[in-house]
Amino acid sequence: AFHIEELVDALLDELAALGSDERDMLVTAIVSLGKEPPSRDERIARFFSRVCDAHVAVNAKNRSADDGSKYVVKALNGYWLDSEGMVCTVEDGKCAIGHSSKVSIAVKKDQIVMNGWVASALSSKAVEWQKGEKSLTWNRITQGESEKLEAEHQALERKKKDEAAEKKRVQEEEKKRKAEAERKAKEEEAERKRKETEAKKEAERQAKEEAAQRKRMEEEEKKAKKEADRKAKEEAERKAKDEAAQRKQKEEEEKKAKKEADRRAKEEAAERKRQDEEEKRIKKDEEKKAKAEAERRRLEEAKYRWKAPATAEFDPSLNSSAGDADDGSGSQDALATAVSIILDTLQAEVRLGAVLLCSKAEDLDAATREFLGTVFDGAAWPSEFRLCRQALPKPLLSDVSAMVVEGMGSQIPLGEDVVTFAIASLGKDPLMQDSRVKAFASHLQAVAKDQHVAQQFLKTLGGLWQSRDGQIYTIAEGGKCTVSSGGAFQVTVPHVLPSFGGWTAVDATDTVVRWRKDDKIVEWVRVEKISQVEVLSGLWKNTQGSVCTVTGGRCRFMSRTVDMPLVLQNGMLALGAWVAVGITAKVVNWQKADQCMEWHRIEHARDLDMLNTTWKNTDGLVCTVADGLCTFASNTSQSFPIVVADGTITLNGWKVLTLAAESIQWQKADRKMEWKRLQQPDKAAEQKTATTKAEAKPPDKPAEQKVAVTSAETKRPDKTAEQKVTGGSPDKAGPTAGGVTGT
Repeated sequence: AFHIEELVDALLDELAALGSDERDMLVTAIVSLGKEPPSRDERIARFFSRVCDAHVAVNAKNRSADDGSKYVVKALNGYWLDSEGMVCTVEDGKCAIGHSSKVSIAVKKDQIVMNGWVASALSSKAVEWQKGEKSLTWNRITQGESEKLEAEHQALERKKKDEAAEKKRVQEEEKKRKAEAERKAKEEEAERKRKETEAKKEAERQAKEEAAQRKRMEEEEKKAKKEADRKAKEEAERKAKDEAAQRKQKEEEEKKAKKEADRRAKEEAAERKRQDEEEKRIKKDEEKKAKAEAERRRLEEAKYRWKAPATAEFDPSLNSSAGDADDGSGSQDALATAVSIILDTLQAEVRLGAVLLCSKAEDLDAATREFLGTVFDGAAWPSEFRLCRQALPKPLLSDVSAMVVEGMGSQIPLGEDVVTFAIASLGKDPLMQDSRVKAFASHLQAVAKDQHVAQQFLKTLGGLWQSRDGQIYTIAEGGKCTVSSGGAFQVTVPHVLPSFGGWTAVDATDTVVRWRKDDKIVEWVRVEKISQVEVLSGLWKNTQGSVCTVTGGRCRFMSRTVDMPLVLQNGMLALGAWVAVGITAKVVNWQKADQCMEWHRIEHARDLDMLNTTWKNTDGLVCTVADGLCTFASNTSQSFPIVVADGTITLNGWKVLTLAAESIQWQKADRKMEWKRLQQPDKAAEQKTATTKAEAKPPDKPAEQKVAVTSAETKRPDKTAEQKVTGGSPDKAGPTAGGVTGT
């Protein structure tokens, strides 16, 4: 380990010597260690020497216990500098300190000892020696450093000798200078006294002249001050008069401006009132025209495009119960239902008596199916055909029962079952041409045809409808209907009438559908304007976390400032390529091809998770939002509620313009301001790692996120002004509470 440390130090020195732009620096440094330059590194030499010794020791035939001690002592070979500044030279267990005699270094009882000193710590760069309470440290140096220190030591000795000789010479010269200085001092003292006497006389003369000059200047200053005071007083009086005149003029101008502002405000209020009244009048006129046009169109549509067929003239309430029993297995169930109806009718026939009990059930079923197989001229029953018991009137069933009884009286082949043969004969000539059989078959054909027409009509019901009470019904593909007040149901055609929950469609046009339940009738009108879908107005958050607001038939995602129009396409509500397949007051379901997305209404600020963090506004104030409350760091004792109303987010009069993950833009009157999200210290590293991964492989965006981004792309408005409003009361506090700065 001792030599490995030295090897690592040598490698680090080689790396430091290489240029930072050099390629494969580590490889170049390692290769350079193996070369033999003229001045080879002593650490590399010691490492190679130790490797050679280890090789010899491994291959030696006779090994002694002292080999390990010898290698330990040999590891100290080289030059060391002790803590007293002396250079120590160690070679094969001998240590020479300076020019003194050498002392031995040995290993005794697993300790390195030298002249009573014991090595307490040993590394490649330093050795700690201990002798009683005394301690000494050796630090390894190179041979060059040793020679340099030795040369410095010799130079120091020479310097000391030169300094001693120079000091002696300087002392002798100092004595001579001192004697000469004493002589000069006496002469200078005599001269100084003479000059002091003359200077004293001159000073007294100058003092008298200065006193006279000072007195004269003081008198002149008094005169100048008196003149300046007079001028200052006159200037102050002039300025006071000018300021009074300017103040009076400014007050008059302010009065005029106030009167003008009041006049304009009154005119603007009157103009706004006139415009509001004009808009109300126009709106009422438009509503009257719309109602008149709707009534006119309804009166013109005297003949409906679709009406309940004649085969549906039975209790409509039974239509839904029949549909409830249908499991959607197609014509096979319709055929099975018809077989069951006919066999039940035959069992109720008194004239058949106990004869029917002698027949096998499977034979009766097969014979009935053989007869019914001719109803559609030998073709298979329609796949979408549904049948309920009420679809077959009792007179038709009574005719079939009577013909079976009549057939039992005809000639029956030997071995045939009487009832089975009679039923099967109904589907063969000559009974097949009987008017009663034809009437039965015609009725079933008419029911199937009318049911097919009703099912085709069901496909045209898709879109938005509005009832008289304002409810919005969204019928998607497949007949699923969602109600704006909540809940959903399936519109089906169990027989020949579209129905749901006991309500049955009795007639319809492209714009109006009438439903009947018992003696009640309701009317749906197709939605033709986005403004009719008032349930959409408000604030929403989609499944990807994007927030948008809907108002006036337009959708604006709050991460951008661009609006996207909501339009009606083929009767359905659409936003870009997305189509609303279900609309309620709290949830909107969207679909695009095979992709789905949901909107959830935001009714409270606490539902906006993206607000719950720490923010910093453009004035440097910090606030924290949690559970719909905003608390500023400058005043933690007071919190301000964030309110969600009419599709907007407000905080004491400030309204959110854009809402993104990292910033929020606010506006109040003509002032604007921006919040910036503060990066949490413990999350900075995680975000940096996440950003690096995202740059390496960007995740696939879900379809709904792509729509939100595409529909809301816009540029952030440029900052054009800076305004600052300060105040401490809640009615004046904005998104910065105690101090608001907007840009």
